[in-house]
Amino acid sequence: MITDNQVFVLNRGQTLEMLCEFKTFDFDTFHNPIVWKKFQLGEEHQINIMGNIFEPFLSTNRFDVMFDPSVPRFCMALHVASK
Repeated sequence: MITDNQVFVLNRGQTLEMLCEFKTFDFDTFHNPIVWKKFQLGEEHQINIMGNIFEPFLSTNRFDVMFDPSVPRFCMALHVASK
């Protein structure tokens, strides 16, 4: 599953929460991990795999992911805090 691209423009001090919601009765996080990717100025960076946030995003303490496995509705949220 790949979601549509979205563009977010924030001012200093604003935070952002992005949601990825889907419904299924057969979902395996090992075989289908949820990832967030950042695309900016022609570069692509993977932010996470499920609850594991990668560098350099981890060391900023600005990124947090939450997963709600309420079968059949799943929700993965990425919260980006301002700095």
